[in-house]
Amino acid sequence: MHLLGRIINKGNIIKINNSYLLLYALISISILILMTSCKVAKEVEELIKPTEESEIAEEIEIIKEIKIEKILKGEEEPLEPTFEELSGIRSLYSGVEVSEQQRKERPIAILIENLCEPGGQCVRPQDGLADADIVIEITDEGGITRYIAIFGADKIVNEIGPFRSSRPYYSEIAFGFDPLFVHFGASGTGYENIDHLGILDLCAVRTKAPHWRDTSRGLDSEHTAYTKTTDLRQAAKDLGYDLEGGKSPLKFKADALIDERGEEDIIIIDITRPPYQAKYVYDKETNSYTKYVGGVLHTDRKSGKQIIAKNLIVQITDITRDISSEKGHMVVRTTGYGDALFFMDGKVIKGYWGRTSVADPYLYLDEEGREIDFNVGATWISFMPSLDKVSSTSLQ
Repeated sequence: MHLLGRIINKGNIIKINNSYLLLYALISISILILMTSCKVAKEVEELIKPTEESEIAEEIEIIKEIKIEKILKGEEEPLEPTFEELSGIRSLYSGVEVSEQQRKERPIAILIENLCEPGGQCVRPQDGLADADIVIEITDEGGITRYIAIFGADKIVNEIGPFRSSRPYYSEIAFGFDPLFVHFGASGTGYENIDHLGILDLCAVRTKAPHWRDTSRGLDSEHTAYTKTTDLRQAAKDLGYDLEGGKSPLKFKADALIDERGEEDIIIIDITRPPYQAKYVYDKETNSYTKYVGGVLHTDRKSGKQIIAKNLIVQITDITRDISSEKGHMVVRTTGYGDALFFMDGKVIKGYWGRTSVADPYLYLDEEGREIDFNVGATWISFMPSLDKVSSTSLQ
């Protein structure tokens, strides 16, 4: 029998004469039961609520991830960016204002080497990197890195190099810019991939791309090839290449106001080994990042210019060694999608990269699915297998 029923029966047995007393007892007991029930309900609610909220949050996260995946696959449009894109006729690669003809012309993508072994051959400082609009750094065999340097048609650079041979992933990444592709030879599969893509090839071996040797540093011959942008464009014209074209993954915004910028930031990217460590030090006043390599300030050899970046991208992808290659060539996944970090304005934005075809430029999104807008100036990109070897003050 219910507790209230038992009490009522007991009241009848003892024949309580004062009906008000019985009524008072009944009301008091009812209130007590109600309070107890509310407390239990509240405890149950508190027990269940976090679980429900966690499940809802997890469902929202799954839905968001599905949407972002669809955006990266080109099945849905990205969300509107939070920044207003700069107007005017601008370089697709640096965002600086250019002439209409310069905007129409293809960029030059040139492979610049970065060999520097303690007590051995060292090609640093190189020439031309400080003038590049976009530079992409990727691991090559032996833990050595190389750069794909992108120069828009507005850049007239009289000495670039030393430039080296291509691999399949270099031409695949460059192909997304629809460029004139400059290199000094290639691996067997490297040549095959260039032919398969149909990229406009300026090879110092096959198409006699203009270059000269600088032997003043006593380096082996393969580390001495240099070239210049005007000669390369003329060579492309002589080969009958269409000079109009070009694509870019970048859209540009105005720099953040000084009170909206982050404070001091040091980004360290341990790409392979200590001689190839990339470090960037943020300066709030100029809203830019000064580059170091192997612990040394990275400058251009002849001009003495410091390498300064306005934007940094860390692009996470699969990087493995080709076990079938006698020379230990690498395999780098250049399509699909993955995580990314975007450093600008003294801050970091977590997000994603993606593209479905090697013919497409990369798409860069924040965690909400909005396109990233970048600051006007140079952008440096590091392809990495994981975030484990990336550290930054702004990430803490």
